[in-house]
Amino acid sequence: MKNYFFVPVSVSFLLASCGANTSGKSNGSSDMDANTSFKQLSAGTNYVCGIALNGNVKCQGENDYGQLGNGSNSNTENSTQVTNLTNVSFLSASLFNTCFVSNGNAYCAGSNRFGQLGNGSTSDSYTPVQVNSISNIVQISTGTNGYTCALTNSGTVYCWGSLADHSDRLSYKDSPNPIQINSQLSFKNISVGATNACAVTNDGDVYCWQNIDNLPNKVTGISNIKTVSTSGLASCALSNSGTTYCWGDNRYGQLGNGSNNNSNSPVQVLNITNFTTIIASGWNSCGITSDNKTFCWGLGESGQLGNGSNNNSSTPVQVNTSESFSQVSGSQYAFFAVNKNGKIFAWGAWKLNGLNPTINTTPVQINF
Repeated sequence: MKNYFFVPVSVSFLLASCGANTSGKSNGSSDMDANTSFKQLSAGTNYVCGIALNGNVKCQGENDYGQLGNGSNSNTENSTQVTNLTNVSFLSASLFNTCFVSNGNAYCAGSNRFGQLGNGSTSDSYTPVQVNSISNIVQISTGTNGYTCALTNSGTVYCWGSLADHSDRLSYKDSPNPIQINSQLSFKNISVGATNACAVTNDGDVYCWQNIDNLPNKVTGISNIKTVSTSGLASCALSNSGTTYCWGDNRYGQLGNGSNNNSNSPVQVLNITNFTTIIASGWNSCGITSDNKTFCWGLGESGQLGNGSNNNSSTPVQVNTSESFSQVSGSQYAFFAVNKNGKIFAWGAWKLNGLNPTINTTPVQINF
């Protein structure tokens, strides 16, 4: 059996609303059980976290480095609340650490080997610690190799953590404190991949950079972009018109242009021109359309395209569900989504309890 070691993808967008709370409890309830409604989720490596409508966060799954933020490093099959954080507006889960935005401040928990918690140290933390020297944060994105970036309400981007390709120990260097990225540019959206990051300027241009240099380079051939999502292997950009463009590794068709040829420049995703949200993972991508349909493309061997098969697809295929999803997050082998009522669904192969993976080729609601 394949060893399902999930590489997460940072969510590059947050929906303003995910429907009504149908749990029968007030949104201010601290008793967050399986019926609690969520407004955002983010999938990490064998764990997942979600923000409830009351602003509290729950996580479940693997927790070796304290990435669940609940004060321990014990794995859990049941959702547990993140400690000492309320009014959370955004979160991003990654390999072994998770970051949050609360009241405009950034907090991170979990592994800190490369300074990715941003608090000036390299000590792990089982509870969220505040990132140094930045405020007015509206979005945060964590990468799988210990690189994290945050976006302020004024359009400034700060990054911290790993500043090297750790396959090359000679170039090893880190920054446990935030560093500003190009003060001449103003951004509105960010996404961090394995060893890179991309951001969209207020003018709709996309810039990407490697964590070893923090020097943004403009992506040519696309404009009028709303959001960007990168995994490190491939990146996708969504235009204001609903057209999606992808570039990078395409061995499984994750660029969505009907081929398996890699491309260093953006190519248009075929057949769908009304996406409202998109996300790129390492080997597959998904998007939600304006008529509430979800499509995925790329690697499908574990059912992660959600269409009832295990086949790859180099063009978007519709996820087989009657649910209307408002947000999606995922990895190479699984995707998690929030429906309009704030309930969480999953498809593909995932394991949140350290046991054998659960495999479903179409979305199923999970107990969260």
